[in-house]
Amino acid sequence: MAERLEITPLTRIGALLEAYPELEQVLIDRSPAFGKLRNPVLRRTVARIATVEKAAAIAGIDARELVATLRRAVGQPVDEPGEAASASETATGAGERPDWADPARVGETIDADALLQSGQVPLGPVVQAARGLEPGQLLRVTSSFRPVPLIEALSRQGFRTFVGQSAPESYETLITRAE
Repeated sequence: MAERLEITPLTRIGALLEAYPELEQVLIDRSPAFGKLRNPVLRRTVARIATVEKAAAIAGIDARELVATLRRAVGQPVDEPGEAASASETATGAGERPDWADPARVGETIDADALLQSGQVPLGPVVQAARGLEPGQLLRVTSSFRPVPLIEALSRQGFRTFVGQSAPESYETLITRAE
């Protein structure tokens, strides 16, 4: 029998579910946000690149707790040296609304959930729309999850982001060009 995958904060969700299909329900039980893993497009795309740590951030839960829960579910030891430390601290743009994030300056809104439902990955359309922003103009992305991978991709490309949450599964991400 092949050696099973060790679960760490850097384990990719796709690899995790390939090695341990039974963990899909464990994830969903931990946070309804993981129910989106049942979407075949999301499963083929985002799950292949998102790590357990990023998935925890998207779901708004502690990565260390999620790793421990998953490890317990498959019989792996918990609290190994170094496991408690996060692999990286990722800025998600959350917190106090900055002055530049004025909703009156929104020029376009993209519904990430609708794109996923239609079989599209939101990253491409969002990046394309963000590149077309005029100085001071904002792009709004609505979603039922915290779009951490999208925020990180935009930050690497020089955009500023702010994530607001109006309900447990209702996020608004505002994007603008960095000045």
